[in-house]
Amino acid sequence: MASLAFDTYKAVQNLRKAGADQPLAEAVVAAIGAAMGEHTATKADLDKLAQSTKADFEKLAQSTKADMDKLAQSTKADLDNFAQFTKAEFQDVRAEISSLAQTTKAEFQDVRAEISSLAQKTEAEISSLAQTTKAEFQDVRAEISGLAQKTEAQISSLAQTTKADLESLEQRLTIRLGGLGVAGIVILATLIKVL
Repeated sequence: MASLAFDTYKAVQNLRKAGADQPLAEAVVAAIGAAMGEHTATKADLDKLAQSTKADFEKLAQSTKADMDKLAQSTKADLDNFAQFTKAEFQDVRAEISSLAQTTKAEFQDVRAEISSLAQKTEAEISSLAQTTKAEFQDVRAEISGLAQKTEAQISSLAQTTKADLESLEQRLTIRLGGLGVAGIVILATLIKVL
């Protein structure tokens, strides 16, 4: 069993700093050393412990270096795999985007063609409606013109009839007034004679 190194001098110094006198500090350190089953560590013990510790550290360093090398290789392999996976994913995404772009372009072309077709259809309907409306306006104009001529003819006829009626009425009134005038004169002449 390896012995545990115990620095008695340092322990005595610490006890003295804490307020213990020299004999008490030495007695406490000796008691602790006896309880540990140890006497004071020698320089040879310390050298042996240092060599053993150095060997342990060298073994640990070699083991750690080997572990680090394995970890580096493993990490490099993982990174390479991840890079390949990511590259494949990017290629898939790029292919999907390209496919989507082509689909979208085709859909835009379809929409453009549909809009163009609707525009032509609408233009044809507007042109047809304009021609129909023009023809209907011409029919209405002709009808109004016919009604105007008919109304003018009726007004002219009515004017002539009214003129003829007025002339006839004038003649009759003239005759009646003339008759009344003659009768008035006769009555006046009779009244003059009678009076």
